[in-house]
Amino acid sequence: MMRRPVWLLGAGVCAVAAVGLTAISTRAVASDTGRVVALDGQNKVQADAYTVEMKASGSYQAGKEGTVELTLASKTGYHVNEKYPIKFKLSDPAPEGVSYPKAVLKRADGTCDAARCTFQVPVVPARSGKAKVTGLFAFSVCSDASCIMDRLDLELAVDVN
Repeated sequence: MMRRPVWLLGAGVCAVAAVGLTAISTRAVASDTGRVVALDGQNKVQADAYTVEMKASGSYQAGKEGTVELTLASKTGYHVNEKYPIKFKLSDPAPEGVSYPKAVLKRADGTCDAARCTFQVPVVPARSGKAKVTGLFAFSVCSDASCIMDRLDLELAVDVN
């Protein structure tokens, strides 16, 4: 698959990478590989065709499994591509102080329909404080005219008791 720089994905995505994510989350960086990295805050990536959001789900305790919610929502005129092998591959190795009971989540691990796809990502933080959940989300949304395939490096910092 050919990698496309983020600025070639459309004016809406370019604006998100350059401006929009900074307003929505604490920090966002467009990498030189064309992927968007979202850190802290709400972790919401807005594009013309979709929204991707990764957020804390409940509270986290050291040594106990918790979940992070990852959602892909298609926007008006688009739908989640039912033929694309959507997956979220958690970073290997995991960031310090975190383990992942399941390293790769595929479409079957989530709840997907034409409008959205939601995953409950299992994580086990090792100690109290901040813990990072990181991974690569690969997905596709389509309109009647074309499909968009994208990959986003995502990172979420969660508070652990």
